[in-house]
Amino acid sequence: MNPRRPTPAGLKPAPFDLARAPPRRQAQYMCLTVRVISFYITYMHWLAMMRHERDDVVIDVKRAELKLIATTDIDLEYEACEDIENALAFVASNIYCVPLERRGLVLVYANRDLDSLRLAKTLTQSNVRCFWIYPVHKTCKASYEDISKCIFELISLANTSKPIKLLGKCRKRGMHIDSCTKLLKHVMPQLESLSLIVVDFRNPEYILRIEIVNEIAALSLYPAIYENIFKVKRGYNE
Repeated sequence: MNPRRPTPAGLKPAPFDLARAPPRRQAQYMCLTVRVISFYITYMHWLAMMRHERDDVVIDVKRAELKLIATTDIDLEYEACEDIENALAFVASNIYCVPLERRGLVLVYANRDLDSLRLAKTLTQSNVRCFWIYPVHKTCKASYEDISKCIFELISLANTSKPIKLLGKCRKRGMHIDSCTKLLKHVMPQLESLSLIVVDFRNPEYILRIEIVNEIAALSLYPAIYENIFKVKRGYNE
């Protein structure tokens, strides 16, 4: 039955069948569907931005730097940021968390004079929706040359005797570095040749962690005994 014609008394209109509709009607229907989906995506993005908007927080950009990298579940990045900012509200001011949507990752910025290790320890003992929270001691551009330079500076200034029994750990997100394995093979021999480190896979004294997020390389150097304290121990992981 053609739905555009008058329906005889006592009969129900035939359901709309897109497959049997004229080509012009099919094109109109598909165009409308695309518009509805586009509007929905735009609306959800706007809603997420509104949820994360913070008119009452003023960030001192000149003094702020990346202090923490935290992992969480995909699609819980905004909730993780809210937990982090609430947990640090009475510990430090000027905390700003950046959720990386659909990446399971959040970046925490704060004043450069704050101790990133202390912030990480505070959060891992709090009820935040995260898995791991790592301190960041130095950041640079995600390239072999810049990372090598930053690691050299970080280890040279470390207040410990040299050479350091060191284990390097790396994780990359993005395409700015081709391989973490190649990066470590590039950096570690240089540091050993300068008598700054001795690579030790079994009993390292320190961990050099390299977290690459797109064009950013976040570096941290900490005692190996601290490795497990960066796992969130309450609430979310229970």
